[in-house]
Amino acid sequence: MKADRRKSRRFLCTLMSSLVVLSLVMSVGPGVLLVNRPTMFLGLPLVYAWGIGWYLMICLAAFVSYFWLWAAEIEGEQPGEQQSK
Repeated sequence: MKADRRKSRRFLCTLMSSLVVLSLVMSVGPGVLLVNRPTMFLGLPLVYAWGIGWYLMICLAAFVSYFWLWAAEIEGEQPGEQQSK
């Protein structure tokens, strides 16, 4: 049971890390190609919508990581206690 939990946690860590790296690459790289296009998406210029979309993906990765990956580490700490490495 513990091995399955560790395996799923490792998979989620890898998935969230990959999502953050992909979001950082996709927000800047292809987003530059959208500059000076007159196309609108939901009333926003396409380049803004593109950037906001990838920003939301990074926020999603941060929330998932906080609530499912880091929660056990945070619950184990006492106020004012330093966590040893």
